[in-house]
Amino acid sequence: MSQKGSVQEGDDMLKIAQSTVDLFKTEWSDNQYAQTLTDEKLLTVEGRREVFYSFVNLCNTWQRRKAFVDVLACWPPTVCEGRSLHCEYLRDLLTGNLDPHQKVFLIKMLLRRPVLRDEDIKLIVENVSSRTVVNTMWVLLLSKCPCSEELVYKLISQYKDKILERYIEEDFIKEMLDQGMFLKLVSTPLYVPVVNYIMNINASVGEPASQ
Repeated sequence: MSQKGSVQEGDDMLKIAQSTVDLFKTEWSDNQYAQTLTDEKLLTVEGRREVFYSFVNLCNTWQRRKAFVDVLACWPPTVCEGRSLHCEYLRDLLTGNLDPHQKVFLIKMLLRRPVLRDEDIKLIVENVSSRTVVNTMWVLLLSKCPCSEELVYKLISQYKDKILERYIEEDFIKEMLDQGMFLKLVSTPLYVPVVNYIMNINASVGEPASQ
């Protein structure tokens, strides 16, 4: 990496650290640790790990959860015991008791840019269950790793009965179609919802504009 590139990366991380500190001090105004947090703490892997584990269990409101994920999404990959902090958060989120729609919202927020490593994807898929399968597929789709399509198809086949019992969001179908998965979905339980989605889209396009 060039010296110029290294300087640019350092400047970006400093801005991220400053934004993190400002946001945490605002959202956790009643927390002593947050009020004494410094930019320097966020500049090291060890510091980010400490901050992550200090705040992840303090997200006791929806606003704080969003603030935490908004910050985490900007952090560079930070590995702890073979797992990135992004992976650690997603594994807890997938198995937690949060409202399903809120889970999808946070998954989308965290993965607005691909940050998961292949090792993270493997760990997340290894822990999938019938309760977490749809949101796990969301993670796979948004991670945009080379194996995402294959793993999504594998999960659909493995949990087809459970998937049929679930309401499949249109956003989820759209994401799969946007990633060019239509042909692979033809022989799966999702084919009917996909066709219905396409028909509804075509019908809405053909409707005359309201006067």
